Amino acid sequence: MFRVGLDRGFLNDAGEIAWGDIGLGALDQAPNITYEFMAERVAELTPSQIRPYHGLILGGPRVTRRTFSEGAGELVVIARHGVGYDTVDVDACTENDVVLCTTPTASKHPVASASFAYMLALAKRLFDKDRLVRQGRWDIRGAYCGNEIQGKTLGIIGFGNTGSELARLVAPFSMRVLAHDPYASADVARSLGVELVPLDELLREADFVCIHALLTDQTRGLIGARELSLMKPTAYLINCARGPIVDQRALTAALQERRIAGAGLDVFETEPLPVDDPLIRLDNVMLSPHTAAHTRELSIAMGEVNSQQMLAVARGEPPPYVVNRAVLTRPGFQAKLQRFRSV
Repeated sequence: MFRVGLDRGFLNDAGEIAWGDIGLGALDQAPNITYEFMAERVAELTPSQIRPYHGLILGGPRVTRRTFSEGAGELVVIARHGVGYDTVDVDACTENDVVLCTTPTASKHPVASASFAYMLALAKRLFDKDRLVRQGRWDIRGAYCGNEIQGKTLGIIGFGNTGSELARLVAPFSMRVLAHDPYASADVARSLGVELVPLDELLREADFVCIHALLTDQTRGLIGARELSLMKPTAYLINCARGPIVDQRALTAALQERRIAGAGLDVFETEPLPVDDPLIRLDNVMLSPHTAAHTRELSIAMGEVNSQQMLAVARGEPPPYVVNRAVLTRPGFQAKLQRFRSV
């Protein structure tokens, strides 16, 4: 029997799946797979927590070198319920013959449409106008005029699945779209009418800067004080990727001093964002708790991909959407797979 453990964070305080459905139907129907939610909700997995399982489906917990301090045991696969994997020590997984995979196809549209929603809400000043009604200040509504996104310039940092999807979504708005990504496909960019440009050029020219890059050693702190100083005073920064890509202190200062028009932030350097953080007191930033892309459809789609990843490994096959592809040829990992081929 192939045993799967799920992050306790998928459950609410009543012990029910918080979002109603996380796409595990295929596991329910598989006679050779059993799954359960872990007994504790933790920030970092311990050796004892991974020991009972062949596969893990994780949302928030970190997987570090300490997680494997007693070896990987029978663990073969870790599937992230999402596209980011900065909470997982990839090298430690590989060294312990554990394959790591994510759900890029499921996240593509929801993350891109979250950035798109922020663009529209900021441009139309919807947050400001909502506040005016709640305060009964119809008399000053004329001072809160918004802008159209039509004909403006969009800059996308990170032109993979979600970045390219954002370019597709804005196509009807006749925007000029710039992208910066050293690994981007020139053919894909060309097919979407996107110009690949250096980062500084993108920052100088964009009216909206949307971040869609993975958090890596190369992207950590990519947008700092110098980069923010290049942006137009009328421009907006939107981050639905990972908080540490942006120097949060530098961004806060730029917003406080009105050196850029505003920001839409779904992610932060520290999460949860402390309630006394100065960002919370600003009126030119819209905030969401790392759930701007989170919809019922996304939860189901990610779970369906995770289920297929578990089913593949339970058949003795490599799963789809592998991050650490070097593990696939390791003798130890191949030996683990072979055990399930003979079941």
